Amino acid sequence: MKLINKNILKPLAISIYQSVVSIKQIFIEMRRYFFRMERGPVIRKYLNSNSCKKLQIGGGGNPLKGWLNTDILPNHKDVIFLDAREELPFENDSLDYIFCEHMIEHIGYQDGLKMLSECFRVLKKNGKIRIATPDLKVFLDLFSENKSDDQDQYMEWILKNWLNRQGVNEKNPVFNINLVMHAWGHEFIYDDKTLIESLRRTGFRDSLSYKSGDSDDLNLKELESHGEFIGNVAMNRFETLVIEATK
Repeated sequence: MKLINKNILKPLAISIYQSVVSIKQIFIEMRRYFFRMERGPVIRKYLNSNSCKKLQIGGGGNPLKGWLNTDILPNHKDVIFLDAREELPFENDSLDYIFCEHMIEHIGYQDGLKMLSECFRVLKKNGKIRIATPDLKVFLDLFSENKSDDQDQYMEWILKNWLNRQGVNEKNPVFNINLVMHAWGHEFIYDDKTLIESLRRTGFRDSLSYKSGDSDDLNLKELESHGEFIGNVAMNRFETLVIEATK
């Protein structure tokens, strides 16, 4: 029996793989198209029914009462489709509040700027944005020789819950920073200065830093749920940067 030439098989395999990827992408785009078609009536109903208009970007499975909850992969009946890298489906000066928790790190820096620019556009004058995201400074500070009890507890928790699964058995900040930079689909991790500067560049003013759950504005207080999602509110509070800014 004549053997098939390997030089023929390789391009054929590549061609089949590319075809499968293309078909999958077509289905993804079709799904996104129908998501966009379905969200219009929901958005109009929300805007017409609420005097205080509040948008959550990247709500996941945590829909907030009184908010228009969105996510790129809606998995809850009260969450509609929204890709934060695209133009937001709202008129200028139409929203009072925007909130996104542990979401902006999942898009690149330039896409983050585009998102913030769009948020600025759709917020009313004096409207506010609140962003919660992993704090790069927290991870850099883990390299300190004299670690605090909080830092030590955090590294121990990360080791037991994530790093052990990767075969890591030592508390070494190198593993912590690689984890936050590369795991869970993260693309860009901010520190407070970089996030505040991004907000400033896109038009926002009066940036203020808070701990998770804290705010001087009742509409923005106790919104975060990522701590419950990962199973440790204290550790989430330790690692999370929260910035509010005003249009």
